[in-house]
Amino acid sequence: MSGVTLTAPIDSSVLGARLLGGGARFSLWAPRATRVELALVAPDRSQKNHDMEMNEDGVWTVFVQGVLAGQQYGYRVHGAWSPQTGQRFNPAKLLLDPYARAITGGVDYSGPILDHTAESDFMPDPMDSFASVPLSVVVADSPAPPRSPAAARWRSRSSTRPTSRASPICTPRCRSTCAARTPASPIRR
Repeated sequence: MSGVTLTAPIDSSVLGARLLGGGARFSLWAPRATRVELALVAPDRSQKNHDMEMNEDGVWTVFVQGVLAGQQYGYRVHGAWSPQTGQRFNPAKLLLDPYARAITGGVDYSGPILDHTAESDFMPDPMDSFASVPLSVVVADSPAPPRSPAAARWRSRSSTRPTSRASPICTPRCRSTCAARTPASPIRR
């Protein structure tokens, strides 16, 4: 690899698929790529590819009108095939979005999932991996789940446990319950 340092994007929250007014924005950090295609997969397993554009951070983006939650997709990333320098770009391989919030399907290990041929680790495999790999799924943003009262009680109880066992107002039953759950910690002075 070259001596050039690749910096990550300043705001990583923009990476992945995000639903926006009437469609979705897809973003992928791939600073060494020469071309990136977004492959949208229809329910009939047909693909429609969209070229993405790279910004100065090495983030490739595209907005696609009409995309809804549940849309399946992957990426085809083009670039140098140079295993000696660690660059193994192979657009015949459909890649998961590393920033996806959901995936579907599994890996067919008997399919063409390797980037290289069986004969040589240094020759790219031209066979399409589409039918053999899982797909990323667009997920709608959702609010954070509400805090459960049980979680609040557990955190409160666990944070006060070391002092509550020694407290004079703690009942013997409370002391045995606390002692049974966790071993006593030595007190250091």
